[in-house]
Amino acid sequence: ESLVKLLPLILIGFFIAFFMVGLLPDYFKILPLGFLTLVGGVILNSLWFLIIGLCSFWLEDAFPFLLVFQKIIFIFGGLFFPIEYLPDWSQPIVRILPFTFSAYWPAKVMIDFSFNKYFFVLSGQIIWIVILFFISVVIFRSAVRRLHVQGG
Repeated sequence: ESLVKLLPLILIGFFIAFFMVGLLPDYFKILPLGFLTLVGGVILNSLWFLIIGLCSFWLEDAFPFLLVFQKIIFIFGGLFFPIEYLPDWSQPIVRILPFTFSAYWPAKVMIDFSFNKYFFVLSGQIIWIVILFFISVVIFRSAVRRLHVQGG
């Protein structure tokens, strides 16, 4: 669903940005690379949603955790304000959190492209995707054992 929504958002965002600031240098050359980081961000968000959904095996309602996650993305993902506005001591920590790799870094690659930044974002996304995938597998296996123990 997120990938289906991504294309219209990119198109609308492109036209708004084009009319407000003009065309960025080499925009169409970096678009496929930037799109790859956007897909990585969508995969990271999907894994977080999966982990939050798996918490429903233990909780009656996991929706509050979804709301908390969304607020964390707003703050640490760079949606409310750029990470550069955070205190200097916290910026190195926040820059490597999975939340920035799902929101902040893909946008940064699209706007201020460099191959060093691109490979940093891609490698960070791959690392966090692997970590969150294994966390979701562990939670799922634990949930299945719990379900079988209770006779469901």
